[in-house]
Amino acid sequence: MASQNEAYTTALNLRLADHTSRVNRPTQVHAAVGKNINRLRNAANFTQEQLAEKADIDRRSLQRIEAGQWNMTVDYLDRLRRCLKSSWADIFHGLD
Repeated sequence: MASQNEAYTTALNLRLADHTSRVNRPTQVHAAVGKNINRLRNAANFTQEQLAEKADIDRRSLQRIEAGQWNMTVDYLDRLRRCLKSSWADIFHGLD
């Protein structure tokens, strides 16, 4: 019973994180960062699955980030930046 409750709590927490992290109104920043991550990922010859695994994030989250539909945390950005061996300037390229 305890493990079932733990599994439920984990699933609920993931669902809450998923719900609160979606972008209600995508902005230029979300779109630009997503395009930059996509560009850097392709230049590094990673699939979304490979990068997500390497960065220890969910593949669906990476899809949403690249689509500009995810309000990612700085932690996610830093993990992606490090895996892509990129600078912060690369991540925010094209933004003022």
